[in-house]
Amino acid sequence: MGGLSRNKTILLMSLLIIVVLSFGIYGLVNNDTVSFTKKVDNPNKEFRYENKLYFYDGDQLLGIYKCKNLDGYCGYGYAYFDDDIHEIDYYKEDDVANFTLVNNRYAFISDTNDDSEYKYDDSIILYDVINSREIATYKRVKNYSIGIDNNYFIVQHENGLWGVVQLGEINSVKIPFEYDYIGLRNDFTNGKITANIFAAKKDGSYFLIDIGNAKLTYDFGEKIVSYTTSNVILKDSSAYYLYDYSARRLLGTIEFAKLSFTDKYLNITTTYNSFYVYDLDLNEAISHYYSLNDGESGTSIINENGNIEVYVREKLVETIELSWIIQLFLLKCL
Repeated sequence: MGGLSRNKTILLMSLLIIVVLSFGIYGLVNNDTVSFTKKVDNPNKEFRYENKLYFYDGDQLLGIYKCKNLDGYCGYGYAYFDDDIHEIDYYKEDDVANFTLVNNRYAFISDTNDDSEYKYDDSIILYDVINSREIATYKRVKNYSIGIDNNYFIVQHENGLWGVVQLGEINSVKIPFEYDYIGLRNDFTNGKITANIFAAKKDGSYFLIDIGNAKLTYDFGEKIVSYTTSNVILKDSSAYYLYDYSARRLLGTIEFAKLSFTDKYLNITTTYNSFYVYDLDLNEAISHYYSLNDGESGTSIINENGNIEVYVREKLVETIELSWIIQLFLLKCL
């Protein structure tokens, strides 16, 4: 009987311990739930709430960033522009735009006590929202506001030199931080800036590189205004020039008041205030010649039909049919 009583006592004590532990675990879980709820308490799903940044995908909270500077600016960083200094024909936005979430994971954040105009484009944190960690801090970041294809970003290291990073499943440095300047011409791929060829400056010279950091051209002393896959427009203090990748000057020794590309076609403004569109494959003008006033220049675009529309003083003056250009090219080949 004594043994049976002891067994019952042990059984009751065991059950009591299980009950107590169960309530304890429930209490811990319940407290953690309350604590977690407090951490993500943002009833209106605001981006900045109680000195924290909240990153959402729809209604799903992806992550939180805790602001360090409570009285300054804390939010998405802003795109930086220095391309006008180097005079490249780049895409221009009317307003400086801030960055947005990349791949629902990466954010470029400015967290600074100095909230004066454009200071929020200086010192940018690359933040992994999902893993709640700072990956890197860059001095400045460029993406021309509308974005560069393949999620490339031109970034300036804290040492002042520029490179290119790509943000995907992992983030990687595509072009090392060794350039005084990197820029892209005004060209689009699926609504983003095309990034197969980059203009770069190093040791006082301008040249072109690809995304693998391979050098494509000779060094040039003049600024690179624009480029195609075979030619480069250069500009000094007084005139424009056309060169190929081997630094061979094209179109003779003539200086031009302005040169620009429309796809593979060249818009030419002479020093005598004459404007026309030139086909480099045909080596001849494909438009009429138009007289300009001092300081004016013409331009052209390719419309949805592949035809070239020529504009002078912002007025459409001529449409060049693509079929006619093809016929002319075939005749040249005969």
